[in-house]
Amino acid sequence: MLVKTEMSHPPEKFGNDLEKKIFLRKKMQEELDAVNSYEDALEREKDEKTKEVFSEIIRDELNHFGRLMREWNRIDKTQMELIQKGIEGKE
Repeated sequence: MLVKTEMSHPPEKFGNDLEKKIFLRKKMQEELDAVNSYEDALEREKDEKTKEVFSEIIRDELNHFGRLMREWNRIDKTQMELIQKGIEGKE
């Protein structure tokens, strides 16, 4: 069964956990893309007030990423265990 991976908005209902995991990974990537964009802008910005705003947004985006990852872990503990092993440098 093929699952459409270009899901940017959740369907009315997810057909299965795979669709939900694909959606969550897409949203996690969008959060990381936003972090990258704001970090790039932060490096270029001269105004301190604007830099503070960008820094706050970066923290918010990373928080969103973590919340999405927590939900993914709830759905698929096996994949998250593999990620944790990679973080710890285990094979």
